[in-house]
Amino acid sequence: MRTAPLFLYLLTAGAATLLAELRPGPVALVLKALPLLVLLWDVGLPCPFTRRHGFLFLGLAASLIGDEVIAFVFVGGIAAFLVAHVCYLAAMGWERERPAAQLLACLPAILLWGGMLQLLWPRVPADLKGPVAVYLSVISAMLARATIRAFVTRRGEVASWAMFAGASLFALSDSLIALSRWVLTVPHPELAILSTYYLAQLLIRFGLADAGAAGRNEPLAPATTQGARP
Repeated sequence: MRTAPLFLYLLTAGAATLLAELRPGPVALVLKALPLLVLLWDVGLPCPFTRRHGFLFLGLAASLIGDEVIAFVFVGGIAAFLVAHVCYLAAMGWERERPAAQLLACLPAILLWGGMLQLLWPRVPADLKGPVAVYLSVISAMLARATIRAFVTRRGEVASWAMFAGASLFALSDSLIALSRWVLTVPHPELAILSTYYLAQLLIRFGLADAGAAGRNEPLAPATTQGARP
């Protein structure tokens, strides 16, 4: 990542987080969009559209929409972030090597899915149970895929660890949203939610865009041979 976008991202993310915590309102909502705009500028338009670069760009764009929509229509924001997670899943691709180890690596995400669903289900309003369950399933799948890359198929690669850390922080941020909305009082919720969210997006950008120069030239088709990289 270039120095100027990184500096601007950290500056705008810090400002957006502090303003949302100290003085929420229209100005804070506008400022909230700036960090993702910086990441989109840094990643650049996917021309031609390749899997990793293209879906990373689309995931960041969907997240930007979710940042603004969720303040007005909660289900609309969930839908936008769900699209973002699907894009990140598509950007990571899939490898078929070591299926037993991959299944084992999924266990933390499965436990998160089960634990959060059990905790939220009795408390979530009836009209939101379906959207919340679907969203929880998709973000758990994204976390599981990132875990597989970090611990099984791409173990030792810095980009894979960055993606795993980003997916974990994204799951933490979303869990804080759900907990603070329906379960318990989270101290300084905007500070906790946005700080983990912005760090997550930055790490995902590193994990996907920096996964290798060949990533921008990868075809859309998934890997079909054992040991092939997405």
